[in-house]
Amino acid sequence: MNTNFNHFCDSSNDEQEYPKIRLQRTLTNTFFEIIIGLLLLILWGGIVYKLAISNGEPIPTHIDFSGKADSFESPYWLLLVGGFCTALAVFYMYAAYHPTYLIDARLRITNMLQIKILVYWAYIITIELVSVGISLVFFCLGSLTLFLKIMVFVIILTSLVTIIAVRMAK
Repeated sequence: MNTNFNHFCDSSNDEQEYPKIRLQRTLTNTFFEIIIGLLLLILWGGIVYKLAISNGEPIPTHIDFSGKADSFESPYWLLLVGGFCTALAVFYMYAAYHPTYLIDARLRITNMLQIKILVYWAYIITIELVSVGISLVFFCLGSLTLFLKIMVFVIILTSLVTIIAVRMAK
């Protein structure tokens, strides 16, 4: 990513508002993709395990203060969680290679530092979202309310810091 900004553009027109940029694979990209792949394996391994031990019977999704389950759902809702996390991971990993028109930063991208920040954000947000999916698979939803609130705060904070960093990198 140390190469000239115009090297990555489809056209050499500097006035283009959202230049189409296709980044090449780097060691950092590979490292993030391996981490995300391992997290997705853990997620889907947990889903398969939960489906295997449930035998199609409802699984607890909420526990009361005494630790007893008081709400149950079909174990197949885990497939929805896994599918959603996988789809988001694939989208953001693809978006990391096309950051200027798949990640909407709502400002004109003028340098490679801005692109680098957007790429890192795409990978970090993917790790955060897949981690939420893993927690939903392995723990009861009722016991995760504080964790989910913290993760929502972390995801919002990550996005805000990214927006500020991209704007300051002009």
